[in-house]
Amino acid sequence: MSLPDRQSIDIKRDEAMRYEQAKLLFNALPTSVWGTFLGIFFVVVILWPVIEHTLLTTWAVIFIVITTARAVHSRIFAKASPPPGEIIKWTRQFIVGSLASGFAWGAVGIWLFPAEHVEYQLMLAFMLSATCAIAITSLSSLRFPVITFLLIALLPLAVRFFVNDTDTGTIMGLMVSILIVLLVVSALRIYRTTFDNVSLRLDALAREDELRRSQQHLALHIQSTPLAVIEWNTNLEVTNWNPAAEKMFGYSKEEALGKRATELIVPPHTRETVEKYWQATLANKGGLHDTFENRTKDGQSILCEWYKTPLIDENGNVVGIASLTQDITERKRIEELKDGFVAVVSHELRTPLTSIRGSLGLILGGAVGDLPESAYNMLNIANNNTNRLLVLINDILDIEKIQSGKLEYNFQSVEVMPLIEEAINDGSGYALQYDVHLLVDQRLDNVRIKADPCRIMQVLNNLVSNAIKFSPKGKNVAFSVVRHNHHVRISVTDHGPGIPKDFQSKIFERFTMSDSSDSRGVGGTGLGLSIARTIVEDHDGAISFETQEGQGTTFYIDFPEIQ
Repeated sequence: MSLPDRQSIDIKRDEAMRYEQAKLLFNALPTSVWGTFLGIFFVVVILWPVIEHTLLTTWAVIFIVITTARAVHSRIFAKASPPPGEIIKWTRQFIVGSLASGFAWGAVGIWLFPAEHVEYQLMLAFMLSATCAIAITSLSSLRFPVITFLLIALLPLAVRFFVNDTDTGTIMGLMVSILIVLLVVSALRIYRTTFDNVSLRLDALAREDELRRSQQHLALHIQSTPLAVIEWNTNLEVTNWNPAAEKMFGYSKEEALGKRATELIVPPHTRETVEKYWQATLANKGGLHDTFENRTKDGQSILCEWYKTPLIDENGNVVGIASLTQDITERKRIEELKDGFVAVVSHELRTPLTSIRGSLGLILGGAVGDLPESAYNMLNIANNNTNRLLVLINDILDIEKIQSGKLEYNFQSVEVMPLIEEAINDGSGYALQYDVHLLVDQRLDNVRIKADPCRIMQVLNNLVSNAIKFSPKGKNVAFSVVRHNHHVRISVTDHGPGIPKDFQSKIFERFTMSDSSDSRGVGGTGLGLSIARTIVEDHDGAISFETQEGQGTTFYIDFPEIQ
């Protein structure tokens, strides 16, 4: 998630939090208004015998006007239902009203204080304390208004007690001061609880909304995906059947729901196999990817690839299966055509090319006598291109075998150094063409690995030819055999231009070749290193490299050593 997206989410959450806090304030206001009217009544009744009636009436009228205005403001808010973006304005208006109410209560301790009547002072203190205690419940969704209200309403009373210059006044002042502290602490605790509750509620709503959107997206995906999405219960009966399944098998959703697979899409001769795989899937013991022959509503046979996922309840029990499937009939037909083409290449093209290469080799070796220089050069070009074509055909055939899992190996105990010497011997002619020298830098005699010697030679020849191709004239290509981390490590080092950084991550991919100008323009299939990696890994080995641009490259092959 990008930073702007994160900030946007945070801003929306802050707006939602402010909105919920404001709603709590306004929702509690009607009760607070009636409580305020009742409080005004009791103050007037309590102080009527000891306070000037005009002063007391003026205070009551002003306070009634303030309280009525707050009630009207609350009513307007409820009808307007303002959007979250406007809530700050309404919250500020509410705070102004609550502060005005707090000043009205504080005025009691300043203008309406019965200085010479202790019993009335105690009654007034009790009245204001109860009012503030009740106010906490309606104002504590925001810290500022509740704390300010408490201070404005009670501090004047505490001060008035302290300046009363009597023991009772001092004690009452201390008690009101302690009460203020206790009420503020309680208000802050209620605020924190309210804030946490609102936050949890918003989180729950966000998760619920996210879940709803995910379900909508999933439902949309299931409806629009080209893959057939089918859900089954534990009895192999259809519980969901998307449009792609309707198109693939010919049954509508209404026709498919509640039907067993054996009634709909499983041919009679495969039912036993399907039941076996079904039970394995229900037991969560595999069978999650299978290929089966199926039938459509019109009786046509199709080949389908199935991906199945057990549906697990909260107790870990399998309650059904979700399946994704696609019709691979056409793909299989194309693969069979490709296999047929590969067979043609293998038998109808490689065999005559091998014969042509042998004949050219005999001619170039003088079997028919000396050749004119021009004819020799032309035949040499033909021989080189025949060799390149054979390498290309062999690489394509190997890739096809790798893809189909038919690459065969003849594993045996093999000594490593003879393989290295054979690779040097095989590559010496190629190295001579480019004035490159092959040598052994480090030997490790009498070391054996479990390998197919022909396939290992294929890997070594590929590494040697690449090293020669990229080495400057007069430089060496060095072999090294050492022990490394309980493995036998074979290294092939050149002093070429190195592997470019942007190519290093792709070097073992198929049909990729470095674009270096130092490659002398010699082509290749771009398959050799990909095939080499597969062969090495099939020998429980690993292939890697180290390179430095402008200084050269070393390829490493590690194999487990055997005794």
